[in-house]
Amino acid sequence: IDAVGGDHLWAERFDRGLEDIFAVQDEVTGKIVEALVGRLTNQPARSRPTNMAAYDLCVRARGLSLQTALAAREAIFLLERAIALDPEYAEAHRWLALNLWLGWEFWDRPMDANRALALAEAQRAVALDPNDAGNRWVLGIILGHECRWTESEAEFEATFKLDPNHADAWAIRA
Repeated sequence: IDAVGGDHLWAERFDRGLEDIFAVQDEVTGKIVEALVGRLTNQPARSRPTNMAAYDLCVRARGLSLQTALAAREAIFLLERAIALDPEYAEAHRWLALNLWLGWEFWDRPMDANRALALAEAQRAVALDPNDAGNRWVLGIILGHECRWTESEAEFEATFKLDPNHADAWAIRA
């Protein structure tokens, strides 16, 4: 089923014994690929980290984000280290922006300095990797809190164009 238009793209019945399960699995996969040829689009190129230590720090920071004020401060520390190792690492800039925003929005961190820095980091993430829906989503959040509604809406639209199923973006946008 086409999730956007609701049209039926492919359906078929497979009635076989359990001993043929792997053969059926291969057949179903082949039929789906045949039905979708020409209907699927390639994702735009994405920026990837160049430093594995920076990637590791970012992964650790992701796990700390959205938990507590103390965890967010630790995430910020890890992300700043990741960016020092790989200044072009867009995802690290995005998570730093999000944690800075959380700090002044929810966890009593100083608003003025962190607010401006969160916006700058989110803009930097999008500049480094405009094809990452996560970067667009975070910039959309921060622009919304800056009352820059038109720009915020444009970032959410860009998010959904890149990833129509971005649940966090749908929830925050609402």
